[in-house]
Amino acid sequence: MPQSLKTRVTDLLGCDYPILQPGMGWVATPALVAGERVLSYAQLARASQACAATLVESGVRPGDLVAIELPRSALAIVLLLGTLHAGAGYLALDPAHPRARRQAVLDRARPRLMV
Repeated sequence: MPQSLKTRVTDLLGCDYPILQPGMGWVATPALVAGERVLSYAQLARASQACAATLVESGVRPGDLVAIELPRSALAIVLLLGTLHAGAGYLALDPAHPRARRQAVLDRARPRLMV
């Protein structure tokens, strides 16, 4: 894996954010575009870290599973990254799937929290 890609992947997984330091050039660069919504790397990092803090306050611990049932959106991405920042895994559920199927997945996975 090229070092630049490895650095960005590592940063998204919860390590220090050296690319977000002033003067590094990435702070204002768009990281996520969802419809009309555009989040910079700095905004995405702040939002996902705030989400992680909220998840931890809600009882999520490293190794837990968090179920996320949202349509594709900027919010869904922030929640996925926030879950990873909290040290948990995520279970993405498609709200378009039949309710019985989603419930069967939840019953089997037994997540700590459902969002």
